[in-house]
Amino acid sequence: MGDPNTVGKAFLEAYYAALDKNASNAGNFYQAASTLSFEGKTVNGQQAITQEFAGLGLPPNAQRRITATDAQNSCCGNGALLIFCTGEWMGHQYQEVFQLVPTGGSYYIHNCICRIGINTSNSFNVPAEAVELTKGFVQHYYSQYDGGLDSRAQLQSLYTNTSVVSIEGTTYTGTQNIMEKFKEMPIVQNDPNMLVDVHCVNGLDIVLIFLAGQLSIDGQNPMKFAQTFLIQKSGGSYIIGNQTFRLNYG
Repeated sequence: MGDPNTVGKAFLEAYYAALDKNASNAGNFYQAASTLSFEGKTVNGQQAITQEFAGLGLPPNAQRRITATDAQNSCCGNGALLIFCTGEWMGHQYQEVFQLVPTGGSYYIHNCICRIGINTSNSFNVPAEAVELTKGFVQHYYSQYDGGLDSRAQLQSLYTNTSVVSIEGTTYTGTQNIMEKFKEMPIVQNDPNMLVDVHCVNGLDIVLIFLAGQLSIDGQNPMKFAQTFLIQKSGGSYIIGNQTFRLNYG
């Protein structure tokens, strides 16, 4: 329906204008099939989401500053988009990811995950199979990525020629381009104590994973980061369709 970056920018402007003026207005961007996770609490359906926003007690006309955005065509297909943004909101750093699905001449939010760092617990509201899948994927991915360049190269099997990865605002498409970029990235140590949110976008066939944590390079001071994965079932395993990574600068 349009360029992902153009659509993403227009969507964020409209959504945040409604949310920050009066939180209850944000419910208009959701439908019955929508899922929202805010600070670890997950609710489903437009009515419940609208009630959740109304009960948050957010002040009207809250101040917000977007510092970075990424927009990709989602591996879900059918015109769906993955939008990721970071910024400052009500005095807090926040990270938010949206899965937008076309409806009529516009989009609705099928999935939204937002973290502002007040609640530091992981509250999984998905089937146990999705929790185990996520834990296994995260453990495997970061152990390989942090294990050195030879170990990192083993992640190649998780990507395909249609995989899309955005790293600090630059997008790489396809296994070869992604792995070449990984060779250039420094060796890091990711703190295993991450905030994790999980949405089953299409049962266990497509799963959205959001992570917020800390990493260090060569033992230097830890830096905060946020990362999203949209993984999809392929045969008896999973591949990464979409991925974003951003450091959270104060």
